[in-house]
Formats: sequence, structure tokens, C-alpha cells
Amino acid sequence: MNVVICDDERSCIDQVKRCVETWSMQYHHTDAVMIHSFQSSEDLYEQYEKGLSIDMLFLDIQIPSEMSGMDVAKLIHEQNEYIPIAFITNYSEYACDGYYVNALRYIIKPIQQKVIDECLDIAWNRWVLAQSESISIQMGKQAILLPIRDIIWVEASAHFIKIEAVGIAPLEVRA
Repeated sequence: MNVVICDDERSCIDQVKRCVETWSMQYHHTDAVMIHSFQSSEDLYEQYEKGLSIDMLFLDIQIPSEMSGMDVAKLIHEQNEYIPIAFITNYSEYACDGYYVNALRYIIKPIQQKVIDECLDIAWNRWVLAQSESISIQMGKQAILLPIRDIIWVEASAHFIKIEAVGIAPLEVRA
């Protein structure tokens, strides 16, 4: 499971990272959890566009002089609405905006282990379920997990497969 942390404050990244590591050791998931961190929302999005897989995203709402965390979340959500996102913030007034991207949680600083644990428990269960009930589709450099239950139809033609699914634009991939 790829856990991604994005915050402009290194100390916050380190706090969340310690909490993720504590959770993964407690549940014996250390071999299955990879942590990636970014201090720049734009660097995060660039890496996502290049194929960074995200199974749980901890994202600061406000990153000075850059694209806001909410804007990054909206862009990512447009491509994959299944990624659980927990916003990290000092500002509770942004909580309502999280509904646009199905935010899993709003985590108010300072970070608490219990809150990170709750997010990771949910993300882990979704990730395990997705692994067993999904197909992986390579779209350029980005791999997406498409839940089988969301597939409406599939059509094979020559070396291409067309897929229509709930919640995403029609896909055409080379077989």
C-alpha cells in the first residue's frame, strides 16, 4: 500500500510518517506499506501524473505559493475517485470543501496517532479489498485499479480493449 504525505512543513511530514510507521509495525504491515513524502503539492501532482500510485493520501490544505491541497485533490479525484484522502490542516473552515473529493478525514494539527490509525485502518481494508476484486489497467504511466463491480461493458477489437465503467471516462487500452 502506497501512503503519500504532502505538507509544506517538514515537521508535519515527519509526524505523520512516524504515525504511519507505528501503525504498520503494530499490525505487521511493514513489508506492505511504502511511504512517499512531498513538501510541494506541485511535485506530488507531477509524480502522480508520471505514475506514482497512491493508496492513501495525507494532504495539507494550504501550501504557500503553490497549488492548494484541495486543488491537487480535485485533480487526482478526477482521475481516480477511489483514493482515500485525509486533509491535514489548521483551518477547519475548509472542511465542507472536502465533500467534493470524498475526503476520508480532516486532521487538525497537531497530529494524533489515533486519527492516523483510523485513516490507515480504512485505507488498508479498501486496499486489500481492491486487490482481490479489481483489475489493474495501465494507462500510459499511470496504473489504476478498476473495481470489477463498476465495469459496465468490455469490447475487444484487434489489439485494443474498450472499457465502460461507472465513475470514469470510457477507457481504450492496448492489449
